[in-house]
This record gives sequence, structure tokens and C-alpha cells, in this order.
Amino acid sequence: MRRQAVALTCAAVAVSQRRACGLMASHRSTCRYRQRRAAEEDEQLRQRLRELAHRYRRWGYRRLTSG
Repeated sequence: MRRQAVALTCAAVAVSQRRACGLMASHRSTCRYRQRRAAEEDEQLRQRLRELAHRYRRWGYRRLTSG
């Protein structure tokens, strides 16, 4: 929501992103953050880890992720 407000302020009032973030009390890194999409291989690995975690509940994530 704040990201959109900063973008709108930049476009409508013609101010810099730094100034718009200051006005909205938002961090610039929040506005610039780009979410990385998980690759299909990562999704397969995550699904396998979920299956193992369901089967071996007492193992914990450290035992499942270590070689």
C-alpha cells in the first residue's frame, strides 16, 4: 500500500522517490524491493522436505536439511 502511495506521489507531485518516502514515512529499500520468484526446482525440493517433515516429525529441520 505504501509502495503505491510513494509511486503515486512521485508521479503526481513530481518529487523524487527519496522525498516521497520521507513524506510517507516509508523506507526507500521497501519501495525498491523486488520479490524473487522461486524456481520450479526449489518448489520440488520444498515439497520433498514437507513430505519428509510430515513423515519424520521429530527430526527437525536441521536433520532434514543436512546431508
